Amino acid sequence: MEALVLVTMACVAGPVLLGSTHAVASVKDMHTVGSLLYVAGQETGLAVYNVSTPSSPVHVGEYREWVSAVRVVSSIAYIGCKNGLRILNVTDPSKPALIGLFEGGPITSIHVSDTLAFVLEGMAWKLFNVSDPAMPLPMPNSTILHGARAQYVVGSHMYLLFGCIRASSLAVYDISTPTNPIQVSLYTFASAAHSLSVSRTTAYVGTDDGLMIIDVTTPATPALLGKTTGPTIDVHSSSTLVFALHGSSGLQVIDASDARVPTVLGTYQTACNTLTLLSGTTLFLGCGRGFEAVNVTVPAAPAVLGKYDVQFVSRAVHVVSSTAYTVDPPTGLYAFDVSTGQPVVAGHWAREGVEDVRVVAGTAYLLSGGGLSLLDVRDSSAIAVIGELAAPYCESRIVAVATNMVYICHKDHFSIVDVGTPAAPEVKGTMSLMQGCHGGSLTGHYVLVSEDNGLTVIDVSVPTAPTKVLTVPGTPTDIDIVGTTAYVAASTSLDIYDVSTPAAPKLRSIFPVAEGAHHVSVSDGVACITSHKSNLLFVDISNPAAPRMVASFTGSPGLAPQVHATGG
Repeated sequence: MEALVLVTMACVAGPVLLGSTHAVASVKDMHTVGSLLYVAGQETGLAVYNVSTPSSPVHVGEYREWVSAVRVVSSIAYIGCKNGLRILNVTDPSKPALIGLFEGGPITSIHVSDTLAFVLEGMAWKLFNVSDPAMPLPMPNSTILHGARAQYVVGSHMYLLFGCIRASSLAVYDISTPTNPIQVSLYTFASAAHSLSVSRTTAYVGTDDGLMIIDVTTPATPALLGKTTGPTIDVHSSSTLVFALHGSSGLQVIDASDARVPTVLGTYQTACNTLTLLSGTTLFLGCGRGFEAVNVTVPAAPAVLGKYDVQFVSRAVHVVSSTAYTVDPPTGLYAFDVSTGQPVVAGHWAREGVEDVRVVAGTAYLLSGGGLSLLDVRDSSAIAVIGELAAPYCESRIVAVATNMVYICHKDHFSIVDVGTPAAPEVKGTMSLMQGCHGGSLTGHYVLVSEDNGLTVIDVSVPTAPTKVLTVPGTPTDIDIVGTTAYVAASTSLDIYDVSTPAAPKLRSIFPVAEGAHHVSVSDGVACITSHKSNLLFVDISNPAAPRMVASFTGSPGLAPQVHATGG
């Protein structure tokens, strides 16, 4: 879930939005047009900001989908998404509207020239005809170049950056006939290359060995002019000035008027990883947590104008009474007071790499890449550590917390942790899983987990020796169990099972969810389902044999949040 959204079910026939938090994070790309800044947030979508006053950016609109690339031309935004190309009408930037799409793989780079869109899908180069934005069409025989990391198009030439850990190369193609690019040269580097910018007759390549300045006056014979030292992760060129990001070393403003001896004019300390330039005087730096505005009018003294800090990108949410607990992978656990409907931050506990949380009797069980943490959350404003278990818990989910045991499913195994002594949690037993685990639920002495290949039942009556009982084939993504009934979110449906005998689940009914069920939570006879299009569906399951839709809440497309239902 890329923000915390509260919806009342007091009248299920008409769910009403109570409140939400706003978030933009994991910035991957940015593009400026006039006074508008378009920010591609991988987990949170496309966000539009008015930056006419760079020190005080104003959020004006958004489009929710996994986005890692953006270019805007004539009020049309071309965005690279996890599942292909999306084209938006941004004539009204407060309401970006989807007008065209092409389903495919993840797109990481876009360049638009006239009626053509050059894209990198995965690491393959593709060409689209976008003369009609509502119907982007792949050009014949255009998917012929593989392994590219970055691209740049200048006139009738295209520059593609290829690379791996120990070596990389800059390939130049003649695209006079765009559907038949012809390679005219190849320049190699001795280290990995990450970024590319081309200004007139000079190419700037960011590599692990530094910024490489390449003369491409004659594209068939590129030649090294000069270089700087230090790993360079992104680069932007403007006239004779070059702006280079060096990871933890920050931003360098470089005078490249004499490319043989590039000179660092000024520096700015930042950990941002992408940049774009507005009107020649303001740089916007994209960071994992948002973006920063830097004035570069005086190149020798870059000055920060302002920072737009993101709030959070929550991956899990658990509600207890009037408090919602959510985790943001980079920054930790947040506690929100939701008693009024509008979430208010009540507490925060910092930890990188957090993935999931459950709260039971004043204790939060928090999973992170470093293991399991037990936290005292009785006072949200003063969250304190009770105990910790160090373990490599990446890509993990908490299945259940019960009788002093925490049941956890991981990418390739299942584990049981004894928390009877909260200050010293310890692993009691583990069991290998054949496929990736997405979640699960506990009923009696059995745990049901959703694997890529089906619903797996595990006997946990002996915590030191959990045992697989069987796997029901399918494509489950989440499970909630109430009494003797299991509600399973699947790729195209909500599947309801009788688990009165957990070792032998019996299918009772299938409720179709055409757009794909992602998460499910059941409360008061209603199953709340989030779909792959981020819509929230309310299904009456008072009669599990005959579920029926009673209402829906339309969210932003593309992102499927986690849902937790409680009371009304």
